[in-house]
Amino acid sequence: MKHLLLPVLVASALPLAAWGLASQGKSSRQAPPAPQALVLAPEVGEWSATVKAGGKEYPGTLVVEAGPGGNGIVSHLEASFGPARFEGRGLEAWDPARGKYTGLWIYSLSPQPLAAEGSWDEKTKTRTMRMEVPAAEGKPGKVEWHVTKVVSDDEREFQILAEGAGGERSEMLSIRYVRKR
Repeated sequence: MKHLLLPVLVASALPLAAWGLASQGKSSRQAPPAPQALVLAPEVGEWSATVKAGGKEYPGTLVVEAGPGGNGIVSHLEASFGPARFEGRGLEAWDPARGKYTGLWIYSLSPQPLAAEGSWDEKTKTRTMRMEVPAAEGKPGKVEWHVTKVVSDDEREFQILAEGAGGERSEMLSIRYVRKR
């Protein structure tokens, strides 16, 4: 009997909690997106991707949806590297407490989620995110830079740059995104 009490209390409290939130009015439940979050809104859509890595090109698709309340974006990238399939999902948003764009990336090549933070340069229409890639299998961790340049409303250039010991950056891969019509 004791084991049934907690689920009954939780089930009884949910309608009351929902009523309480509803009675507060819509404006108290949803924060409007910060102006900085609106920089991400044009990314929403379906994109064809051409991935360049190791001197070869591979096809892919990127689908980007608006995050809850317009406060960020949710992306889903799929590509084929020859016979190997790649899949990744990401979240990006403006974090007003940090004063930076932040992101989280999970993908099929690693069991570890990767966090990033960065900035937007309005003059060059470029978002630059710094990502610390944790060490795996006894290897040292590394820093990557994920750079997205807005070429036009319907085209983006993306690069992953590895940071060397001296701070120099070298391209690991690039992706050209073209909006599907």
